[in-house]
Amino acid sequence: MKRVQEILQWGKRIANIDLLIETNGMKFNVKIDRNVLPHLLGLHYTNPSNGAINGIRLFNKIRKEKLTDEEIYEKINNNNPEQLENVKNRIYYFKEFMFNLDKAKIVEMTNPQTKIKSHHLILQSVDEKYLQLGIAKGDISDYFETFLVRKNDDYFHETTVSEEVTGIYRYDEECNLIPFSFDPVKAEKLEKEYNEQKDKENEQTDGIEIEDLLSINGIDEDEWDVEI
Repeated sequence: MKRVQEILQWGKRIANIDLLIETNGMKFNVKIDRNVLPHLLGLHYTNPSNGAINGIRLFNKIRKEKLTDEEIYEKINNNNPEQLENVKNRIYYFKEFMFNLDKAKIVEMTNPQTKIKSHHLILQSVDEKYLQLGIAKGDISDYFETFLVRKNDDYFHETTVSEEVTGIYRYDEECNLIPFSFDPVKAEKLEKEYNEQKDKENEQTDGIEIEDLLSINGIDEDEWDVEI
């Protein structure tokens, strides 16, 4: 299978996107970096523990060598066999999780013993497992730090926050917020609806007479003539 290659190819299309993820009570500005994808999938475990390799090099290495899922699993089994099942779960669930991020909840990271830096987790429950995407604080914006698939709630069982995601948006070049989904089909539909709504609003604005605009701003037409 080439599930990993498909995910990395998909990752190229979402590289360097700036997102706003909202709940009723929280907002997270998140920078999407494709170089973090290999780490989210656990692909760093293909290397020996003493052979660390950074995200971009790992991304390019796996893409260039066109490694299949089976070849990746073999490397992990040789170098970090205790992580094999962990990585298989990440790879199996990751894309579906991201495509349905709008159906997730956000909870607090409450495990004081972990080395994970994430302050919140985006959470879904599937197949009696907790899928958790960690949100950590970067220098300027947040970023996705890790992706966990676990049968227990050890990382969030003391959370006092559990809020459903109410909106996901990407910033365009003019910092407008465009409704967004990691699912390209959903994203296309959301953007089409957004553009249609904007066009409708622009048409309504174009149809307003100058007298109406002056009235909206509390200016009498005679006063406007004097000011000119």
